[in-house]
Amino acid sequence: MLSPEPRGRSQTAGFTVIELLIVIILMGVLTSMTYPAMSGARASASLRAARVQFAASLATARAAAVRWGRPAQLKRTGNSIQIRADTGGTGVFVALTAPVALDSQFSVTLSASVDSVVFGSRGLATNLSSSGAQFALVRGSIQDSVCLTRLGEVAPRGCR
Repeated sequence: MLSPEPRGRSQTAGFTVIELLIVIILMGVLTSMTYPAMSGARASASLRAARVQFAASLATARAAAVRWGRPAQLKRTGNSIQIRADTGGTGVFVALTAPVALDSQFSVTLSASVDSVVFGSRGLATNLSSSGAQFALVRGSIQDSVCLTRLGEVAPRGCR
């Protein structure tokens, strides 16, 4: 003989359509509330990464000049940067790195007070005025800057 089904339990276990709709609506509300904060954090992180990339490229160009004892430069073309050096002592700069497109890689635009920075054999920025150079990185409504002195030093916290 079959035993009767226990009282209080239905034959099918699961969720009703109403319960699923409530969960989906709650997830949508939470997502719409957190999206602006997450997109702002992503933009800020991307801008920081572009700043680090740019500062590292300046340091690489300076190190190349010291290493070969000949001029090296960081060349800016629009939103792209490239490190070049006069490795043969002929006055002709050859590319040491592939161009880094800050706009496509980090969604950042780059503007600057100079289009290139030339480092001499001692690591000094030879083509800058006494005030140095300022580079502005912008992504959406946030911005950061990199300042370079004639001594070839990058300011640790943006421009003052």
